[in-house]
Amino acid sequence: MKKYITAIFLFVITAIVLNTILDVAISCHLQGNGDRRYEGWNDIINRPINADLLIIGSSRARLQFSPMIIDSVTGLNVYNMGTDGEPLNQWKVKYSVYSHYQEKRPDVLVITIGYFGTFGSGIGFEREQYFPHLIIPYVRQQFRQIEPFTWAELYVPLYRYTTYMGLYSLLTGWRDDGLYKGYKPMDKKWDGTAYNLQESWHFWYDEDKLQQFDEFLSARKAEGILLVFCYPPIYIGLTHKVDNIDECYQFFQSLADKYDIPIMDYTYSPLCNDTAYFYNATHLNKLGAESFSLQFALDLDNVLRSTH
Repeated sequence: MKKYITAIFLFVITAIVLNTILDVAISCHLQGNGDRRYEGWNDIINRPINADLLIIGSSRARLQFSPMIIDSVTGLNVYNMGTDGEPLNQWKVKYSVYSHYQEKRPDVLVITIGYFGTFGSGIGFEREQYFPHLIIPYVRQQFRQIEPFTWAELYVPLYRYTTYMGLYSLLTGWRDDGLYKGYKPMDKKWDGTAYNLQESWHFWYDEDKLQQFDEFLSARKAEGILLVFCYPPIYIGLTHKVDNIDECYQFFQSLADKYDIPIMDYTYSPLCNDTAYFYNATHLNKLGAESFSLQFALDLDNVLRSTH
């Protein structure tokens, strides 16, 4: 009997050791992977960014602000820290992780705002993006604020990888050209399918999200960071479907007034009238993103000059 217990014990210990080794090996592989899902986090945690200006927000930040173009106009080192999915809880954590690992604090923080994609939850969206760094205790605690991982996913070696259905895709990545300073545009033409199905849109927020946003702004102001709000372009047809756009403007204006934040508004930019610049109603395509980035950079340069 003692022999069987010893054999079982050795088997369990061996399995734990092997699973831990495989878990660390896969995680380290993905931490060096150029796939879009991982590269933003890999930059923040593993590489010096030294950004003078950070852009944060939803996919409308990540897909639409070209650091290369903005760098060339402003002379600043710009990094795009936009997050696919719904942003507030995600980019708050992303900024916290950035601040923990990056020595240089940004001088300017551009925050994308608007009636679309500001206060959702983002739970479950591309949750595999968090897997490689869950082996780091600090990051694990941060990511738990974004995604409701199970105990086994957090603490059982290899479990989160073996239960992920797209394991091959997870390991090999999509192998596109990756990101440049957090940015990669979507090179697609207009698809109005979702827009045509959307009869109306309603801007909303709740008191908890407002408090979180207010606390985030207050903390950044206390750090001496210049905050800038930006309404990126959205196809004008969708804007016309918003049934309470005045409420949206009043909401963000009240925060801007409270913290003395300049607002850059492109809701009614000429770009918004032409579907040639969009791949759907809420996102610019490559042509639109780079046209917008140039205009934004020129306008931002004026804003920065006026604040000094």
